[in-house]
Amino acid sequence: MSGNDGSLGWGKAGRNGATCTLSANDQTLSGDIVVDEQSAVSLLLKGDSSYTGTVNTANTAKAAKVTLEDGSTWTLTGNAYLTAFSGRVSSIVTNGFTVYVDGNPLSK
Repeated sequence: MSGNDGSLGWGKAGRNGATCTLSANDQTLSGDIVVDEQSAVSLLLKGDSSYTGTVNTANTAKAAKVTLEDGSTWTLTGNAYLTAFSGRVSSIVTNGFTVYVDGNPLSK
């Protein structure tokens, strides 16, 4: 969710934000989730889902939330900047990276 600045020929700069909710149940996901300052994302991992990647690594999102239900895992490929986190921190494989929630690092 980036490029919402009006430069693509639609919408108006500063008023093009989007909200994306991605819910995965028993799925394997990979890739970075990029969110601009006008947009919000919510990632919900359920069942035996796994996600390898990072969320909002540029720390620009209006809002970024991750929920890990029991059985799900998140393997970081870079620092993640969230406004909310729910779940077991022990379900995050950090690989030396950090998840920040409202500027504060999550600790195990």
